[in-house]
Amino acid sequence: MNCIRFFFDCKRKGFMKVVLIYTIMLAYFSLSFNMAFSKDNGINDLEIAVSTNDLGLTSKSYVLMEASTGTVICDKAKDEKVSPASITKIMTLLLIFEELEKGNITLDEEVITSAYAKSMGGSQVFLEENEEMSVDEMLKAVAVASGNDAAVA
Repeated sequence: MNCIRFFFDCKRKGFMKVVLIYTIMLAYFSLSFNMAFSKDNGINDLEIAVSTNDLGLTSKSYVLMEASTGTVICDKAKDEKVSPASITKIMTLLLIFEELEKGNITLDEEVITSAYAKSMGGSQVFLEENEEMSVDEMLKAVAVASGNDAAVA
């Protein structure tokens, strides 16, 4: 019930834009995977691909795991260190939403950018050291622009 209440609270507060963006991203990645195993190929080809550990994906590495047991079904370069990319930002957004729900922070609170946050590479919104933005603005910078600097701030 708390999840439903949180969903409608988020909808009123404009968080649904963030949720929608990440839902679209997730759907895109799911579609990419499904295209690799279309109906023309059938489930048997998927089973063969899993059993031979070749899903035909172009990613550097992946791990397909059964969620309830943690059993690894197949993998590619699972021990290779790779950057977590946008997953880190999604987790950061989740933590922010939890703190908002608990009342520990508000959307109007100001966030001051540190020198460390400013130094982030990759995708960013080019925050300056000591620049102040509201939590609401930072959420948009992370969710829409995928700003590493905003996520760290």
